Amino acid sequence: MDEHAPDESFLSFVQRCCPSPDFDLAKRWALSYITGFHAADPAQMSVHSIIKGLPADEEVQAERAFRLPNGYGSLVGYFEKELRG
Repeated sequence: MDEHAPDESFLSFVQRCCPSPDFDLAKRWALSYITGFHAADPAQMSVHSIIKGLPADEEVQAERAFRLPNGYGSLVGYFEKELRG
């Protein structure tokens, strides 16, 4: 991604940079990252905004993913139990 190139959506960038079917799995992972971590539509997410956000991602160690072993429902259940008590 080049911050000096004209801006484009992340989806457009991925399709343009990696047209070979050999990259289909990598493209799916990249698009999933945008929808999951950034909660954004890859067709709407700007490449420039991703580049500008990289320092913040690094600051919070964004490459590390955390998941609750029993799902987020267990967290809600815990708060419900505490609030009722």
